[in-house]
Amino acid sequence: MKANLKLLIINLLVLLSLHGIGNAYATEGEGQIQTEQRAHVDFSKVRTISTGKYTISLSNLNSYINKWFILSITGEGVQRNLHLENRLRNNLIDLTPKGLRITSSQNLSQTRECSLWSKDKNHLAHLDWDKHEHSFYNLCDGLIYVRLTKPSNTRLSMTEVTTSWLRKTAIGEEIINFFKPVLVELDAESDSGVKEIASASVVQDPDLPLPIKMQNLGAYNLVSKEHQLGIELESEKPVNFGHWNEAKMHSGVYVSLFKPDLIDAKILDSHQSLVREITPEESDKLVYVIAYDLNQYSINYAVGTKHPAINLDKETMGDQADLNKHLVPIGSIPPYEIQDAIGVFIGGFKNKHGRFKHGPLKGKTYGYIQNGVELEPMSAGVATVYLDLEGQVQIGKWPESLTEQEDLRKRTVAARQNGAMIIEDEIPGALVRSWKNGNWSGDANGLGRSLRSGICLQQSEGRQFLLFMAFYSATPSTMARTMQAYSCKQGMHLDMNAHMYLHNALYTFQEKDGFKVEYLNQEMLYPKGLKRHRFIMDNNQRDFFYIKRRIKDPSLVVTN
Repeated sequence: MKANLKLLIINLLVLLSLHGIGNAYATEGEGQIQTEQRAHVDFSKVRTISTGKYTISLSNLNSYINKWFILSITGEGVQRNLHLENRLRNNLIDLTPKGLRITSSQNLSQTRECSLWSKDKNHLAHLDWDKHEHSFYNLCDGLIYVRLTKPSNTRLSMTEVTTSWLRKTAIGEEIINFFKPVLVELDAESDSGVKEIASASVVQDPDLPLPIKMQNLGAYNLVSKEHQLGIELESEKPVNFGHWNEAKMHSGVYVSLFKPDLIDAKILDSHQSLVREITPEESDKLVYVIAYDLNQYSINYAVGTKHPAINLDKETMGDQADLNKHLVPIGSIPPYEIQDAIGVFIGGFKNKHGRFKHGPLKGKTYGYIQNGVELEPMSAGVATVYLDLEGQVQIGKWPESLTEQEDLRKRTVAARQNGAMIIEDEIPGALVRSWKNGNWSGDANGLGRSLRSGICLQQSEGRQFLLFMAFYSATPSTMARTMQAYSCKQGMHLDMNAHMYLHNALYTFQEKDGFKVEYLNQEMLYPKGLKRHRFIMDNNQRDFFYIKRRIKDPSLVVTN
C-alpha cells in the first residue's frame, strides 16, 4: 500500500513540474552569498626523473599523510596521469629509473624495488585500463593500487531519479518541498511498545556504552513490538527500548531502540531556549541506534563516484586544483581493507546542498578530506567529524585560527563537514532551533520533521563510543534531545529523507561464503535483490564512512 501511494505521488510530481504550481514555496534567502576566504596550504611533494623516452613525475598529495599520489608519464606521444594509493602510510614511495622504490619509514633497511618501466618501454603508459574489471588495479604485489574510473554499480531509486530530474526544472525544488511531508510520513515508523515486568535489576556491564537517560518505568520494561531491526543480537530476549544489546556478528558493537517520548524529563527541562519542543508527531517515532567501541574500531571516509564532487575551481583550490583533476573518486571500501572493515554508514549532504544560506555561517560550505587530500575546502565553525593519524575519531567545529587549521590538516587523514553542531559540549548547539540558520532542510513551511541520521561521541572513564542514529520523522531539536539522553558530548547531522540516505550496515567477509550483511533497519537494504551491497565492493555514487578494526600498520607488508 505504501509503495503504491509513493509511486502515485512520484507521478504527480512529474505532472506538476510540467504544468507548474506557482511560486508559493520558493526558497528564501537565495541572494548573493559571500564565500569564506580560506588559506590554502600545499603539503605536496614532487619528484621527477627522465628514463630515455619518458619523463616521469610522482606527486605526493599530502606528504604528512602519505596516502595519495599522482604518477605522471610523458613521452612517445603519451601523456598519462595515474592516481595511486599507498596501502600503508608507513611506506615511503619514490621513483627509480626502473619503477618505484618502497621503503619502510620505521625501518629504512626494509626496501622493496618494484620494476614498472625501462628506458624505452613504459607498461603503465600504454596499458588498456578499460579492460580491468575493478576500480583498484594492483601494483607491486598489493603495496600500491591504481585507482580507476569505472561506472557506478548503483541503481538509483525511482524517487531519486524523479527528484534529480525535477531539480533541473524551474520549479522542481518547490514541488519537492511541497510533497516532502507526505513522502516522509509514508516512511515514518511508530511503535507504542508493550509494557512487561522487568527482570531483577542487573549491574551495568562495564563494556557496554553508558546507560540511556530515560523516564523511570518503575517495575516495567517497554518492549518494542513493531521494529524492523535487521541486526541479529547476541541476546535472544525481546528488544527493550533504551537498552543496549550486543550485535552477534561483531563484538564491541551495540544496538539500541528508542523513542523521544522516553527521554528523561530533566533533559527536557534543560536549555529550553536552544531547542524546540518535541511534537506529538515525533514523540513515538522510532530511533535506531548503533554504537561502535572506539577502543576496538576506528573509521575512514570515502567520497562517491559523483557525490560530493571534487572541487576543481582554481580560485578556491589554488595549484591543488591541477592535481585534483586527476583524482579518481571510488564509492567503495578499498580491497585491502575489506577483511578488516566490519560495517558502513552514509556520508552527508550532496555538494549542491552543502552551503549555509542564512545566519552567522552564511556562505560557508561543507568541506571534506579523504586520505589527507582536501577535496572541498574546510570551513571554520562548521560541524566536522575527523580521523587523525593515530586513528582517533573526533567531532567538533573546524577551528577559526589559520595556524590551528594548518596543524590539523597535517594530522587529518579523513574529515567530513555537514551543517551546524547538533550537540556541543553535551548541550544542544546554538543553531539547532533555527531552521534557516542551521540549514536543516525540511518541508516548504520550515517544518523540519524528516527521516534523519546523525552521529555523536560518548565518552566515559577512558572509553569512547561512536554512535550512529537513524531517526524516523524528527527535527534537529529531537535529534539533540535524543543525543543528550545517550550522553553524547559532541554530535552532528549526516543525511536525510529516505531509508537509502540513512544507510547503516554490518558485514563479515569469509573466503568461502563471501559477504554476510545485516542492516540496522531492514528497509536500508537497497535495492532489493542486489548483487553488490552498497559501498562493499560496490562503486557507489554517494560518500560514506566505513568502520574498521584498529590494527597497527606493520612496517612493511608484501602480499601476493
